[in-house]
Amino acid sequence: MNHRSDAGDDEALRPLPRGVLTGLCSHLLSDSLSAVVELNGQLLDALSSSAQTAREFPLGPKLRARFAALSALQRRHAAQSGVLLADVGFSNSDRWHSLVFDGEHLDHGMYCEWLAVEDAVALTSTVLLVAWHILRVRPSIAGFLLGMPESTVSTFRQLGVADLTRVARRHPHWVRPRWPDRLDLWSSILDADTSSQDPASVVLRCLKASAGLSSRLLLSVESTV
Repeated sequence: MNHRSDAGDDEALRPLPRGVLTGLCSHLLSDSLSAVVELNGQLLDALSSSAQTAREFPLGPKLRARFAALSALQRRHAAQSGVLLADVGFSNSDRWHSLVFDGEHLDHGMYCEWLAVEDAVALTSTVLLVAWHILRVRPSIAGFLLGMPESTVSTFRQLGVADLTRVARRHPHWVRPRWPDRLDLWSSILDADTSSQDPASVVLRCLKASAGLSSRLLLSVESTV
C-alpha cells in the first residue's frame, strides 16, 4: 500500500489561492471560446466549399451564392459569433439518451449530402470533442455556446472519448450548421465584417438563438442586455 508521506504531495493537495483559481478559470474560458471560434472557421470553410460544388447545400439556395463568394477574411469575422455554429443534434435529447443508455441510436447512415464522408467524419469528430471539452471545463456556459438543453448536458457528459469517436464514424451525416431555417440570422453572421453591422449585436442575436431552447438560459442572456 502506498502512503502519502512526501512533503511535495502534501503541498500539491493544498487549495489554490483565489487569485490563481480566478486566473485559471479565465484561461479555461478563453481556451473554450478560442476552440469554438476555430471550429466555426472549419464549418464555414466546409460550407463555402460545399456551396461551390453540385452537392446539396444545407442552408438553402438563397445563401448558397453568398457562401460560395466568402473570402477567408469574411469567414474569420463570421466565426466570431460568440457561439458554436455547428450542430450534431444537441437539441435532440432522445438521441443522446439512446446512445448512453441503449448503446446505440437507431438512426444509421454514412451519407452526408453536403460533405464528402471523410470530411463529415472529421468535422463531426471535432464538434463532439470540442463540446466534450467545454462541458468539462466550463459546464456553466455549455448551454450558451453549444445550444444544449439541460437534458442533453447531463446525458452527454456520460460519454467518453471512445464513444465520441464511434459516433463520428457511424453518424457523420449528423453534422450540420445550426438554425437552417434562420436565413435572417445567417445573413447577419455573414455581414459581421461590414460597417453597417455591429459585431456585438450579431453576438447577442446568436446568444439568444442559442439559449432559446432553455427558458433559464434565455433569461440569463436577456438579463445581460
